[in-house]
Amino acid sequence: MDFRAPFKLPQNRVWRTYLGGKLLDELVDIHEPKDSNFPEDWIASTVPAVNKGREDVYKEGISFIYDNGTKVYFDELLENYSTELLGKEYVEKIGKKINILVKLLDPSIRLHLQVHPTIEFSKKVLNSEYGKAESYIVLKKRDESKESYVYLGFKRTPEKEKLKELILNQEINEIIKYINKVPLNVGDVYFVPGGYPHALGEDVLLIEVQEPTDFVVRFEFERGGYVLPESARFMNLDIDTAMNIFEYKSMPLSELMTNYNCVPKIIKSESGGTEFSLIDERYTNRFLVNKIVVNDVFSENNINSYQICIVSKGNGVVENEYGKFNIKFGDKFFVPFSSKPFRYKSDSELEIVKCLPPKL
Repeated sequence: MDFRAPFKLPQNRVWRTYLGGKLLDELVDIHEPKDSNFPEDWIASTVPAVNKGREDVYKEGISFIYDNGTKVYFDELLENYSTELLGKEYVEKIGKKINILVKLLDPSIRLHLQVHPTIEFSKKVLNSEYGKAESYIVLKKRDESKESYVYLGFKRTPEKEKLKELILNQEINEIIKYINKVPLNVGDVYFVPGGYPHALGEDVLLIEVQEPTDFVVRFEFERGGYVLPESARFMNLDIDTAMNIFEYKSMPLSELMTNYNCVPKIIKSESGGTEFSLIDERYTNRFLVNKIVVNDVFSENNINSYQICIVSKGNGVVENEYGKFNIKFGDKFFVPFSSKPFRYKSDSELEIVKCLPPKL
């Protein structure tokens, strides 16, 4: 295989406990698109999905490509071509794996109230070097007339024992009273630290960039008629241990939006386009996210890490002397470490969200 040029990625739909995915169907022209339990597309993923009762599904969550018609999973690809895809220094330090997880999410219902572990908790309790800090980049709303939102962070802090009691009794309306409701609009970018309770609202298509785990405590046990089995609620932890995942700091909406509504910063500008940093060391050291706005032709000459890219607006072309393909809204592609310089050509208001690993 030749990794001197970027290559496109097929959809990698993953089963979840909530409903959605109609817009993901539309992106690949599925006849009669509909919502189902496959509301997520995991992009260039080497993370197995944790779905209780689906352990026999082969490599669920692991992305793949087709090589001359043969399906090749990303973990196998990296085992055989790690240096070309990731770079020698990266492999020596991180290993033959993608150390971020990028998804497209399309929920048709509000997600469960949930919380993800911090790195500190993961190291201490889960024997993992990764927590699950994450971020949202909003691409589209199903209905522009409706409010989109995410519940995020405590606006006033419940006592730990009080929150435990509310969870055990599933007093969801009471729990929500403690949590900020943050409006979401197309183009918004939010960082969600580990430990912050949250729940993404319905009818919004977004990119989620996160640490490479599927760790989650769902402290709301039923959504959309599906009741979580006990083993899927607290990651097989006892509830007292799970209660230690929460960040109990209160943060009113105004402060939360100041701290975690990410502000774009120009990092490169040329006649054919502009590149912005969306998420960087201002917010986290776990991943990087940039956005490229292409007006005409924009060159990518300095490729010093792998890139996972999603077309967030418009259409155009990706090309160099080793490869060329058309791109449109919702398309995804991977830029290997060994890729030679390439160009974006815009046909109409082309925008690319570029997801990058943390600096070595």
